[in-house]
Amino acid sequence: MSAFILPDSHIRFIINAAMHLDLHDRVKWYTHGTATYPPHRLGELHDGTAERVGAMLIAENYESFNARYQEKGGDPHPYVHRFAQLPFAFDPVQLLRALDCYEYQTCEHDGWYESEARAFCEAVRLKAISVLPGYEKAEWVVK
Repeated sequence: MSAFILPDSHIRFIINAAMHLDLHDRVKWYTHGTATYPPHRLGELHDGTAERVGAMLIAENYESFNARYQEKGGDPHPYVHRFAQLPFAFDPVQLLRALDCYEYQTCEHDGWYESEARAFCEAVRLKAISVLPGYEKAEWVVK
């Protein structure tokens, strides 16, 4: 597998699209619980946290790149979040695809599975799935 550093535009799209998912119920992410340690909330995406979340996603991408190539590919750069109109009509499938790309580029180091970035991606993915056309009308219990 080859890894590369994603452009800020990709990170910005994920954050803006995640904020677009549901303006009344923010994306929240949690640690994975165990029998000994229950899950606890790590974060919530909103105007005041978007820049921190972007910086966290970029740092994780660099961590993976450096682990993959066993070299220093540079230090994560500061992330400045800009709220922007999405480049096209909101499509939860595009957000899911962007998350897949991000995770593919970021999973190359040992800490990925316990990382806040992975927890964030899982939370965004679940919320994006819930807004897919037909999801709300599908049967809750299938008999």
